[in-house]
Amino acid sequence: MKLKESLRFAIFFSSLECGIALADSIPQNILSEPDFVQRGDTIVGWKSSGFVGTNSSTGKVYENSAKIKTEADKTFIRITCDPNFANFAFSPDNRLPLLPAWSALTVSASIQINAFTKNDEWGGFNLWLVFYDFDGKEITNAGDSFLRVSHNQMWTSVQKTLSVPKGATEVAIQLRWLAAGGVADVRNLVLKPQ
Repeated sequence: MKLKESLRFAIFFSSLECGIALADSIPQNILSEPDFVQRGDTIVGWKSSGFVGTNSSTGKVYENSAKIKTEADKTFIRITCDPNFANFAFSPDNRLPLLPAWSALTVSASIQINAFTKNDEWGGFNLWLVFYDFDGKEITNAGDSFLRVSHNQMWTSVQKTLSVPKGATEVAIQLRWLAAGGVADVRNLVLKPQ
């Protein structure tokens, strides 16, 4: 058995054990305002995907980026996406284990959007949940699995409760521009099981 699979089994069964022991208590947040650490152009423990970096065949440099910013004593993540290359996701390196008793997850954050440009009627900046089954395969029919902001706004608290699909054992969260571009600032990011 591969090391990654062994770890997934260990985390899953450890989660089951904790779930049984804590069945009568209120669940804790499984993600709560991570400590962001910038090292050079990267943020430790997080990765970028979509239009990012340099396209080796065309030489085009995609300037979509995620950086730590501090303004007025508030530290946050700034995710910038060029509307001409409007597909950019920023997510933790590791997935989060789910307990079988959890039927839903509430995702919340404080978000500020500037220079919003929509490329498609459903485009926007998203807090997106990607669910995986016990074998590590993405559950593609998860239904409504994102909270979307599709306009400029000052700092605003947003929240949405999303159902956990049947068979999901892990979840990944993405801060994702899709079919839109602009500058999204995110802080107070929380993922809470229900």
